[in-house]
Formats: sequence, structure tokens, C-alpha cells
Amino acid sequence: MPDFRHPILECAVVACTLVLCPFICRGQRVVEDFDFDWKFSKVEQNAEQGFELAGFDDSGWEVVQTPHDWNIKDDFDLTSSGSAASLPDGIGWYRKWFKVPSSMKGKNLTILFDGIFQTSDVYINGHHLGTHPYGFTSVHYDLTPYIEYGKEN
Repeated sequence: MPDFRHPILECAVVACTLVLCPFICRGQRVVEDFDFDWKFSKVEQNAEQGFELAGFDDSGWEVVQTPHDWNIKDDFDLTSSGSAASLPDGIGWYRKWFKVPSSMKGKNLTILFDGIFQTSDVYINGHHLGTHPYGFTSVHYDLTPYIEYGKEN
């Protein structure tokens, strides 16, 4: 039996695997851009108003596209300190409505945020998915157990 552990053959097999994988895996992953049509509201510190609940009325909130820098419109205050670069800090809430077709049942659904500055809490349909303490790294969450298929989420 020939010896297939030759270094050139090993490299060729690895190269073929890396090249072929995108073609083999195609069609199994769907990526949707969620940058558009978010609702935004800046709130008072520690305001508990049920913003995370599915039934909350956000019709009066500002419609924004992400990435969105909500405090850039505010006045600089050179006497302030903290992580907001002399701009007022606070709490901003973002909400997005979307539907997932019933045909997606049985699939794993995740959401990826490329960055949420600074500390973030993420909810879906009233369920807390997690907290991320740093704004310069990506974070993803599994939506699968909380999705209401064919309805607004």
C-alpha cells in the first residue's frame, strides 16, 4: 500500500478541503442584515418601563439605522468624565420587530452584534438572552427557544 503521508499530498488535501468547504456548505446558512428599521429611545438611568416586553408600544420612538451613535447629537461637556468622550452618557434602548416564517422551525437561529457600546442586555419576546460587558467585541445569542414562528418577534 502506498504511503499517503507525503508532506505535499497532506498540503494538497488540506488545500482542497479549505477550497471545497464553501461550495459544500452553501445553502445551509442564511444571513439577514438587521441594520435597518430599529426603534430607539434614550431613557433615564435605571428606568424600569417594560421596554423588553413584546407588547410594549414603541410607536413614538425614533426610527434609526445601525450602527447608531445616539449621544453624538448632544453637547460636549469637557468637565465630565467617563467612557463617553465628554458626551453625556445614559441608557439607550433599541427595539426591532421581525417575523420568522414557520418554514424555519427546526433550524437554529442566532443573532450576531458586531458591537454594542458599552454594556448591553439583549432580550427577545421578554426573555433575557444575556449581558455583554464590553462594546468593542462581537457577541451572539441563540434565539431559537424564544422565536414565535409566523408572528412578530
